[in-house]
Amino acid sequence: MWDNRRDAAMQLVDTVVRKGNSPVIIHDILTEADVLFARCRTLATGRYHTVRLDELNCKPVPLGYINMRDRCCYGSRIARRRWKAGLDRSNLWIVGNGARAGAYMCPTSNKRPLTACIQGVYPTLEECMQEVVTATRSKAFCRTLAVGAPRTPYGHNLALYYKGVKVSDHMDGKEVMLSKPYEYLSQIVQEYIDVV
Repeated sequence: MWDNRRDAAMQLVDTVVRKGNSPVIIHDILTEADVLFARCRTLATGRYHTVRLDELNCKPVPLGYINMRDRCCYGSRIARRRWKAGLDRSNLWIVGNGARAGAYMCPTSNKRPLTACIQGVYPTLEECMQEVVTATRSKAFCRTLAVGAPRTPYGHNLALYYKGVKVSDHMDGKEVMLSKPYEYLSQIVQEYIDVV
C-alpha cells in the first residue's frame, strides 16, 4: 500500500488502526531491508510492539456508541481533507453527554471504552436497562442503539437513542413506541426490541 517510509508515516503516525481485531496506535514507521514496520501500542493494554505494516488493517475502524462509566456517547468518523488513513484526534466526532471530539486519543484518558466499541463488545439489552434504572444515565447495547433515563419532573422513564438522538420517550420491558418522525427505524430496532 505504501512505497516508502515517509508516505506511510504521514498517513499513519498517531492514528488508530487494527492488528487483527485489536486496535493499536501507531507511533512510528521503521524500515529494515526495504520492509516497512510500524512501532505501535495496543490501545487496551498499552503494550508496545513492532509489526510489519502489511499485517495491519488500515481500513477505517468501526465506530458507534462508546460505553463509559456512567453514560454512553456516540462516536463517528468525520470526513476531513487530510491524508490520515487511521482514526486520529481530528476525525473522531463525539455526540452527546458533553464529551468532546478526540477525547479518547489523549494519552491520559481511559482507552478501554473505545477499544470495546471498535471490537463491538456490548452488554445485553437487559443488562443495560437494569444499569440505567439503578446507576447510570445511559448505556448502549449495540453500535447504533442505547437506553437512557432522562430525568423528568415525574421521575425516570426509559428512552431509546439511535446514534445519539432520542427516538422514543417510552420503553416498557422489551417493547418500545418510536416517536412519529423515527418510525422508519422500526426494522432496525426490531432486531433487539418489539416495536408497538
